Amino acid sequence: MSCNCQSCNRFVKATSVAITTPTTGENYITVTVPDTVTFTDGCWCIGLFTTIPNTIQCARVVITNGTDSIDVLQNNGNYWRPCELRCRTVLKLQHLSDPEHFLIKKIKR
Repeated sequence: MSCNCQSCNRFVKATSVAITTPTTGENYITVTVPDTVTFTDGCWCIGLFTTIPNTIQCARVVITNGTDSIDVLQNNGNYWRPCELRCRTVLKLQHLSDPEHFLIKKIKR
């Protein structure tokens, strides 16, 4: 399925953006969406209209609905590691399922 992300057919507002520190491994940024969201293939817009912690920069991003946690990748297959996320930003993403991940397409500020 192609995704030009000019108009997203799934728009979700993040409920929180937080730094997650696992007991092993590196820190990452967790974007939480409502638990009623079911991730399906296609274009997604996720609005970050909440406080964004700035204590860690250039960390990988994971999007979760509380049950499923999905990595955000770049076109080259590497983790997407934004050096700065801002409030009132919309992430335009494509959800893919083999393996399951989000592909960052555009950031609209």
